[in-house]
Amino acid sequence: MAKWWQPQVGTSWMIQLASSSSVSVNTSIPVTVYDLDLGGVSSTITAAAVKANNPDRKVMCYVNVGALETDGSRADQSKFLASDQGSRYPGWPDEVFLDIRSSNVRNLMQARFQAMKAKGCDGIDPDNMALDYQGKSGFSPGLTEQDQVDYMKWFTTTIHALGMGVGSKNGGEIIRKHPELISLFDWVVIESCVRFDECGLYDPFVQAGKPVFSIDYTNAGSTGGCTPFTGTIENACATLNSHNFEALIMTCDLDGSGVQCRDFQRSAKSQVSITSVGTATKATQAASAPTQKSTTTTSGITERITFSLFSFFLLIAM
Repeated sequence: MAKWWQPQVGTSWMIQLASSSSVSVNTSIPVTVYDLDLGGVSSTITAAAVKANNPDRKVMCYVNVGALETDGSRADQSKFLASDQGSRYPGWPDEVFLDIRSSNVRNLMQARFQAMKAKGCDGIDPDNMALDYQGKSGFSPGLTEQDQVDYMKWFTTTIHALGMGVGSKNGGEIIRKHPELISLFDWVVIESCVRFDECGLYDPFVQAGKPVFSIDYTNAGSTGGCTPFTGTIENACATLNSHNFEALIMTCDLDGSGVQCRDFQRSAKSQVSITSVGTATKATQAASAPTQKSTTTTSGITERITFSLFSFFLLIAM
């Protein structure tokens, strides 16, 4: 029987999807999990580099399972058939919906998962898994809610069979309707739950002992792909911490700079308005082994607080 990584509530994390010859990944942040995009043609970071100074660190790898980037950033772009591709994905002009019912799409996704396994990924962050099945995807007949449920069952089974963990990516509404889906996932990565007042949708994951890795954005990004929250970082973090989420406050760039809410609540109490944060210059969109607990030494806490404060002032200065 295949075994895979299953993190616990309290596992610290960082996400950086931007990585190229000109954008490096900061591997010195003292967290247990890194969420990275190792599948882009310009990606230069490796799982081995992230784990070099900490062999217990885990790497969660981004895979876009519901949409296709059409900007040449994916090596397999030409293998998706015209019939696999639907309407433009809202907020992301270089992406189109994928027909998740297509055998060709599923074969290519399986190949992506296998490639991530070969690159040393411990788990998969499956972006755009919760598609709009009300007709905006551009297929005829359109995607249905059952199509979405079937796809979730397919890719979680496929990823687990490869010995990797897999998280839900957003999908709060469909999981609310189908709570049995929680058992398929090992964690959840969510975006903008403070902004949309939907953090409570993900409480069942924490109650099931599965961490909620959350991000709320301070800006919209150059294409408007992210939805920033209003108010203060302190209040946003207080909300996220009250749900026992592993929460980050970041810009839409997902370049590795940001505030870790658990540490920010301990160390930074000033009321700073998000309106002081500038607009990002580039938007980048932002998956059983013995269970791993997140352990933090006194020096680790100091390092994480230092990182949070540094990033906090970096965000304000933008």
